[in-house]
Amino acid sequence: MTGDPQPTPPPCRRWGSLEVIPSLAALASVWHDAWGDQFPPFKRLCLEQAPWTVLTVPCQRNCGCFHSVIPRHDRTAAIGVCCCEPPACPDITLTIDDITPLKINRQKLGRAIARAFQCETRWTKLGPRFTTQIGSWSSNAVPVILTIQYAPSHLRQTVAELVATIRKPFILFAPTAAFTDAKSTQLLQTAGAEFFPLESTVALAANGTLQPLRDPTDLFTRFSSRPATPGTPASPRPRYSIRKDCGVWHLIFDGQEAYIKHERGMFYVAYLLTHPNESFHALDLMAKIPEIYRHQLGLPEITDPSTGKTVILESHARLQERSLALDDAQAIRAMYRKQKELEAILDDASESEPVKAEALRELEEVVAYLNHHAPRSKDAARNAAETLRLSIRRLHARLLASTGTNGKPHPTLKQFAAHIETYILTPRPKWPGPPSALARNAPAGCITYDPTPAITWHP
Repeated sequence: MTGDPQPTPPPCRRWGSLEVIPSLAALASVWHDAWGDQFPPFKRLCLEQAPWTVLTVPCQRNCGCFHSVIPRHDRTAAIGVCCCEPPACPDITLTIDDITPLKINRQKLGRAIARAFQCETRWTKLGPRFTTQIGSWSSNAVPVILTIQYAPSHLRQTVAELVATIRKPFILFAPTAAFTDAKSTQLLQTAGAEFFPLESTVALAANGTLQPLRDPTDLFTRFSSRPATPGTPASPRPRYSIRKDCGVWHLIFDGQEAYIKHERGMFYVAYLLTHPNESFHALDLMAKIPEIYRHQLGLPEITDPSTGKTVILESHARLQERSLALDDAQAIRAMYRKQKELEAILDDASESEPVKAEALRELEEVVAYLNHHAPRSKDAARNAAETLRLSIRRLHARLLASTGTNGKPHPTLKQFAAHIETYILTPRPKWPGPPSALARNAPAGCITYDPTPAITWHP
């Protein structure tokens, strides 16, 4: 760490400017006024050109008026025309840089904060506006979150939503502490979380990097892993582990860590991994996800239409409608019988020509109906099984396409995808025999995870 940083200006400047500039985008002159001599390193830190240009610019004479921007025909420059009536200021010549705003690259800023505090970098957009998980701290994977708000009520609402969704301690960064109040502080204390303003915890170096003003271990001491009791060996790190974090899944596969963005298929895979050698019907597996991760929604009781008795439903109860294929089969069988009757009339030599003509017309209608409706309908259970497997296959394809920071396929996620394909998606032999006799150790519509005995997953 270098020497002490220069004294910071009032909160409305430097880091405080992030909380007063709408949409985190402004002209270079605005950012320069806010950051002063630290504008060049701040620009290297997280500013980038916006893909649009402004329609007006403030007068360079600081008279309070604005100039309308009229681009040149070749888009290489522009002219600023005074908007006063009558015009009181001369026209000004503008470059493209003069009319192109600079916006905050929040992902770049988040990575710089995570590196400064020695956090494991991670980028996950969260629900509240301008709120992102930028990393995790210590082996406990404590979420490190950056939020940029514009009023105390906005920050209070953001903290409340984070506390309700994360449900465990987290570290919250914001540009300043100007918008913190008693309510937001109370919410953070209730969740065991802590708030850190950037203006008092980091310094901006001349090379455009952030440096912590305190050692991260001392700053986040209450979030660090608890030291092991003397004489008691520390619990070993699991070789295989999967758990849901804030918007992502923390994966340890064969001792290597990785993070997977949340999607529906991960719920199914995670439950199967932690329940090996158990067969689950697709409907049962889908029902277990809300039972585990959120309140169960459903009917508390149901009435038997045949007896009129009321039956109390358990949380794991499964309701399945009568197969639509049964109704279709009855209708198709009736049409086949009608088809044979009409064909018999056409083959009967004793029938008159008008009767045969009418039978031929009806036969054409029956054949057209059968061609359109004969394919067997799929019931809810079959649809559920196909939907579940499709979700897992989409997850498998995304894992295979994942890349690391070097742009190459992510080795850990690629191995995890191969594991899913081998032990979940690919049918396993039920008994020794030819390849055609492959089947899973479960009834149709069921899915099972049956790994080798050496693999044990920890939640």
